[in-house]
Amino acid sequence: MAGKTTASENIIFIVILAVVLGVTVGPIVWNHFKRGAVISKGVDAVAKIISVTDTGRRHNTNPVVTIKLIVTPEDGKEYNAEITMPVSPVKLTDYKPGAEVKVKYDAQKKEDVAIVE
Repeated sequence: MAGKTTASENIIFIVILAVVLGVTVGPIVWNHFKRGAVISKGVDAVAKIISVTDTGRRHNTNPVVTIKLIVTPEDGKEYNAEITMPVSPVKLTDYKPGAEVKVKYDAQKKEDVAIVE
């Protein structure tokens, strides 16, 4: 009969949908929660933007970009970090190479950095 699906077809559809959502939306959701934890518990620092690269992905029409930074904590020991996040096109000009931004970082896992907006 046309139009009817079997239980195994429904399961395959659900698995494919879960994989597609996990690959496309999962990283953005994960970064959002990780960013929230760093913002709430992180250590203040200043960072200089080295580069901004469009990943080609979009989140609600906002470009998802990778921002490479040199983070300078209070102890003065600079280190490189990288953030991938969606940025509104209106705010994109704030993130140009050479600009300094306020950040927070996880003292236990310094590569976890979030820009404080």
